[in-house]
Amino acid sequence: MAYLRKPRLATVRGPRRLETASFEEAVRSLVRSGARAGQLLADEDLLPVVDLLVPPSDEDTLRGGQRAIRAQEIITQAIEGVGGEYAEIMRILLQIAPGTPGTSIRDRRTACGQVFSPPITHKTFERNHEKKILRLLAVEILAIVKEDAAA
Repeated sequence: MAYLRKPRLATVRGPRRLETASFEEAVRSLVRSGARAGQLLADEDLLPVVDLLVPPSDEDTLRGGQRAIRAQEIITQAIEGVGGEYAEIMRILLQIAPGTPGTSIRDRRTACGQVFSPPITHKTFERNHEKKILRLLAVEILAIVKEDAAA
């Protein structure tokens, strides 16, 4: 008796989930090192982030300084698109706000917690808010990248 195979569900879902997941992972990786152009170039692990945001072309240099600058612009534009308290939190968390480059993740999370009213601890921020805020940023970045690609 022949067995019928069930269709694979993976083919139904398509690549959009993977693309969004890739962006979310890229945004999470920025928390560790920061989202300024120099920080994007200084950390070898962040070069794929630059590649995701601003794909390389034949005339690019190996490290892509101009692309890193454009990647920072895209991230900043996305933060402004989110706006409000979340934008302030994103600038602190990604070391874009003045005085934040080089600060520890814990100190930045503490500063993010102080933006809330009433203030919350760094642990509460990390556990209950950080992932949601970074997901908002990732979706905003994805929209900008797709808009740029369509232009």
